[in-house]
Amino acid sequence: MKTHTITLLILSVLLSYSCSPIERQQEQLIFVNKLNEPIELNLFTKQDRTGLGMYSSSTLNEGTSQLSNYTLKPDEEYSFYSLVSDGSKPNSVFFSVFDSLRIKTSKHSVLFKPKLATNYIHNIYESNEGWTYKRENYTLSRQFTPIKVVSDNYYFTFRDVFFK
Repeated sequence: MKTHTITLLILSVLLSYSCSPIERQQEQLIFVNKLNEPIELNLFTKQDRTGLGMYSSSTLNEGTSQLSNYTLKPDEEYSFYSLVSDGSKPNSVFFSVFDSLRIKTSKHSVLFKPKLATNYIHNIYESNEGWTYKRENYTLSRQFTPIKVVSDNYYFTFRDVFFK
């Protein structure tokens, strides 16, 4: 009788603990296309982060990989990198993961490298001027345990007025 009571007590404690929500803090880097045409993105990752045309797009231990080439449609957002929130500035995170970025539209071709941005006002590496910040809170449903997410999102928006 005592054994059953102890077993039930342990199971109820484990069940109540496993169903309690987990909180995760993350940062995301997101491209936004505010042009009236698609943008071809070519992300060139650092050597240790790439393979077979894909790259590791997260430090959140989710095993997430993304294509290095992506077509961003008008008014579309594309979360291309996420990490455990550590207060890093978006340009520093971008610098630590990517060697360069090339974007192409029907009218423009832009290359971003450290200390170089051709045909664009903001350099994604140099400052945080081109980035906008927004904090979002939401809940992910995962089997028995909901995950409360606090996401510090940094948006780099492509607009006609920023092209040279």
